[in-house]
Amino acid sequence: MARTNSAAETLRRLSRMLQMIPRGRRIDAATIEGLLANEGISANRRTIQRDLEALARQMPGLCCDADTRPYGWYWDKKAPLTEIPSMGLETAVTLRLVESHLADALPRATLRTLKPYFDRAREALSEGDGTRLARWVKKIRIIPRGQALLPKDVPDQLLETVYTALLEERCIKARYRPRDGNEREYLIHPLGLVLRNGAFILVCTFGEHSEVCQVLLHRMKHAEIVAQRTQIPRGFHLDDHLREGHLSFRLMGKIKLQALIDRRAGVNLHETPISKDQKLTDHDHNHELLEATVTDTVELRAWLHSYGDMLEVLEPKALRREFAAAAKKLAERYQR
Repeated sequence: MARTNSAAETLRRLSRMLQMIPRGRRIDAATIEGLLANEGISANRRTIQRDLEALARQMPGLCCDADTRPYGWYWDKKAPLTEIPSMGLETAVTLRLVESHLADALPRATLRTLKPYFDRAREALSEGDGTRLARWVKKIRIIPRGQALLPKDVPDQLLETVYTALLEERCIKARYRPRDGNEREYLIHPLGLVLRNGAFILVCTFGEHSEVCQVLLHRMKHAEIVAQRTQIPRGFHLDDHLREGHLSFRLMGKIKLQALIDRRAGVNLHETPISKDQKLTDHDHNHELLEATVTDTVELRAWLHSYGDMLEVLEPKALRREFAAAAKKLAERYQR
């Protein structure tokens, strides 16, 4: 019985080690030792090193970078995807939908990382082509709302550096070019990463400052991880940060919006409200009165403008004056 338990423990250890080895970057035996320990798997560093050497002799594509200290282990990018267990149809369908509908929203570096999984998903679906589940990908389409933008490309190494810094909660030094400034080096505390309109946005703080900011990764140059730990501001939560509109070019905080909206345009708001306290009440034969507490952002203005003459802002008065001035300028421009 003891021998059976030992064999099972060895098989579990080897299986998890294979799953921990990444593509496109290296992992050393000490890191694997720590990850195994977190899962309750006991193995010393020398045992792990011997296991890796034995696995590499049996598995083409498992490589060791012996030019670095400590040695780094990785899967060759051309190595076939090793699955334990093998990919099922449900997983394959999900990956094909991700590839089909999110490809334009993902930078090419991310797509290259996922390519082995997408290739294997296609193989799995072709093997089960006669099943109804395999045909599901032909029946689903996702259309983005608004004008689609081409994704910004971010170098593989830079993206990997940011991912690792976020995971390990460590700072990075990077050269960054603000929208209206000169490129310079910053110490950055990464707090979260958001993909929005084809661009990666890093939510972070700079140096010793506690104010939470956003930077675009495609404007970042040569990022490297440093030993300093990330200082997370007290009470910071990424979801709260997003809910408060910080990634939507927030202007003046919360406002009490009142607007007259054409009944035809207001149909969607009955089904998908703009806020939790939204009210839509009858105003006249053609219009409803919209009342809602919303965050004042550039995106809010763009959304209101999208209704054209089917929406009239009543409150706040400052916002009404802003829209009136914009309408006057547009009228003058088109009259020319």
